[in-house]
Amino acid sequence: MFEYSQGLGNFSNDLLVCAQQASFDEFYNQLYNRSQLFRGKKLPSIRFDKTPRYIASIDHVVARAPCVPVLAMIKDPGAIAWSDFKRSGMKMADICNWYDEWIEPKKDI
Repeated sequence: MFEYSQGLGNFSNDLLVCAQQASFDEFYNQLYNRSQLFRGKKLPSIRFDKTPRYIASIDHVVARAPCVPVLAMIKDPGAIAWSDFKRSGMKMADICNWYDEWIEPKKDI
């Protein structure tokens, strides 16, 4: 399941509805309609998603959107960790404990 606490806002129930859509197009249509981030703004004509975790499931992404070009960029792992740590809201004194929990599920990827 996707989990956002910043950026798109915390709307996990809405995101579950988005994730259940049959296509990426419908996923993004639902995402734009449900997110406060896009309210009152012109919707983009080109859809771009920079979710770093997609690289671990690139085969699934391509299978869901076979006619859509995919450009996969791999972000520096340290930058990903730092970004996720900042988003966690934890204090710097807790970074070692946070990292131990954060890294464990990523070891199997």
